[in-house]
Amino acid sequence: MSNTSLNKLCTFQNSKIKLKGFIENKLSHYKSKRNYDFGELDKNFVSGLSPAIGRRIITEIEIIQEVRKQFNYKDVEKFIYEICWRTYWKGFLEHYPQIWNDYLNDIDDLKYFKTSEYCNALDGKTEFSFFNSWVNELRLNGYLHNHTRMWFASIWTFELKLPWQLGAHFFMQNLLDADPASNTLSWRWVAGLHTKGKFYRATPSNISKFTNSRFPIINQFKNKINPILDPQSYHEKKINFPKFKQNKNTSENHGVIFHEEDLSNYNVRENDFILIQRSHFNPYNQNRSIEDFTNKSLKSFTEKFSSYNITYFEWNHLESIKTWKNKNNIKSISTSYPCVGKLTKPIADAEKYLGIKFDYYMHDWDRLFWPHSNRGFFKLKKHIKKNIKVLLDLN
Repeated sequence: MSNTSLNKLCTFQNSKIKLKGFIENKLSHYKSKRNYDFGELDKNFVSGLSPAIGRRIITEIEIIQEVRKQFNYKDVEKFIYEICWRTYWKGFLEHYPQIWNDYLNDIDDLKYFKTSEYCNALDGKTEFSFFNSWVNELRLNGYLHNHTRMWFASIWTFELKLPWQLGAHFFMQNLLDADPASNTLSWRWVAGLHTKGKFYRATPSNISKFTNSRFPIINQFKNKINPILDPQSYHEKKINFPKFKQNKNTSENHGVIFHEEDLSNYNVRENDFILIQRSHFNPYNQNRSIEDFTNKSLKSFTEKFSSYNITYFEWNHLESIKTWKNKNNIKSISTSYPCVGKLTKPIADAEKYLGIKFDYYMHDWDRLFWPHSNRGFFKLKKHIKKNIKVLLDLN
């Protein structure tokens, strides 16, 4: 998948076009061919919409609405499950946010880790030609097939014997669709940390089969492996779902803050004051392609509000938010609920700095699924069909 193709997903309209093509040409083959990586996204039988879904340029329920117009639920169940995996990861991290904090601490502790094996892995100069190809593909396109991501993480962790945290960080810096939950927890799952005692190991035969033998014959991996042991035991945190009030006092000036993690258009009144994040917030040194995609997505989103009084801001300049609040005599502020990740602290800091408790909007999708995301995926899986029926009725 080229950067040009990915960048088109920064608008809702182009995401809908991409979805339409997937539904008409590939979805009927998804169940049997979804695990094959033929080398280019256009040849693969996946939607390729993850960069748009992650920023909610197009939402999960909008995708399922379109899918259900042409397919029965049973015929597209596998595809719906894949959409729900991202939801599961996000919900799980909401229940166990300390996992994310510990990951960030680990990355900080490893900042001087510079072994030759690590440098060779980053440069795509290992003994594994297929792994090197994936490194180059990731750097060039900001994308890897999901099955390939699993092989990559397994080889990084068990064959190259590198810290899984640094592999997750490499993905975070280069994947257009990387988010704290799905990225961090997927790497932990491969390493054997998510489900205690269970890990994922890539095998030459599996790689050969699902890459259609694109790579030379691979010798068996030599290392005997065991799951990584996690000394930390995490305690579940109860999710306090916000009650979105949406200020109904029309005589009181109300502000709405839009940020890069939710570019859906939700419940804005005609007289609201709009504050939109101007550019990509980048505390993790993500590459230029990710910055460009986010910036284009924000620009496209802004065009929806051409008739509104719009102000722009950056998360590392909170004084501009205070100026907006004071200038417009804003008494209440709403914004999309920040999932555990890079905006958790900036939004909390903004609340404290402004002296206003934000009114958090949360999607019905998350409200229904997250309570079932505190254990394994199969707990959530039992509720998928029922929840989707409820959501389709609401929409």
